[in-house]
Amino acid sequence: LPVQWRRPVEAVADWNRRQQWGQIARLLHWVSAVLMLAALPMGLFVAVLAPSAERAEFLGAHNGIGLAVLVLFLLRVLAQGASPGPVSPNGAARLNKLALYLLLLALPVSGLALAGSTGAPVLGLHLAEAVPLDVARGAHQLLAGVFALALAAHAGAVVWHHFVLRDRQLVRRMLR
Repeated sequence: LPVQWRRPVEAVADWNRRQQWGQIARLLHWVSAVLMLAALPMGLFVAVLAPSAERAEFLGAHNGIGLAVLVLFLLRVLAQGASPGPVSPNGAARLNKLALYLLLLALPVSGLALAGSTGAPVLGLHLAEAVPLDVARGAHQLLAGVFALALAAHAGAVVWHHFVLRDRQLVRRMLR
């Protein structure tokens, strides 16, 4: 690469700094994002499939992803408590982050409630029915829709800051 394109890249610490997310936070963020981007369309697909062995396999994978998201959420909360990262740039960003965090908790919990209501096993275990099926299904679908909107707002804000406002630091804090 030409010299003017090369920039010195400083090493990223494992833990967060005031102006930079650490490797642990970045890993938890991106793994959660990839899992949620897989879980959302899988959930839509499972909802339209007729009962079959194939549907049961998709549902099992969807449930497994949901449990992984729940574990990652708990790890993210612990990591944030141990090492707070950069402050969100404004109130809208703080509100969106709070919404995403709450949804990363509520979606898997509502999924577990739905699994209990339908009798679908989760990791081979049959959960007790905590809420009626229509309530559990409606809550899970509503939360998934709200999560999709919050995720779209988050991604849209990143694109807006990077390309329109030319705030290169915002993206750099999470990618580099």
